[in-house]
Amino acid sequence: MFKDALKEIVDHTEGGMAGLIMDMSGIPLETYAKDTAFDISTVGAELSIVLGQVQRAGENLEAGPMRELQVGNEKMVTLIRMLDATYFLALTLKPEGNLGRGRYMMRVASPKILKEL
Repeated sequence: MFKDALKEIVDHTEGGMAGLIMDMSGIPLETYAKDTAFDISTVGAELSIVLGQVQRAGENLEAGPMRELQVGNEKMVTLIRMLDATYFLALTLKPEGNLGRGRYMMRVASPKILKEL
């Protein structure tokens, strides 16, 4: 189920490179990458540290739980959508990829993925 959901998100997003479902401790539940040389698990593990810090900042500001985060670099953009307090969904795209489509695909898939967790 998870592999199919990730494949659909990545393959139906222009510029999509890889996707993953991971817990906040950096342990991947499932990954999918178009380019087998791309290690989305490493990206997710590194970003899980940042997610924890952003969540704590939101709590300190009484802003409510974090829902989305976007990290852009020269060679990739990673979109992150929280599934619940423990799990998140991530999509990595080329910088020129369709971010709006990626966000939409993640938003639509999230309830289905969460139901299976």
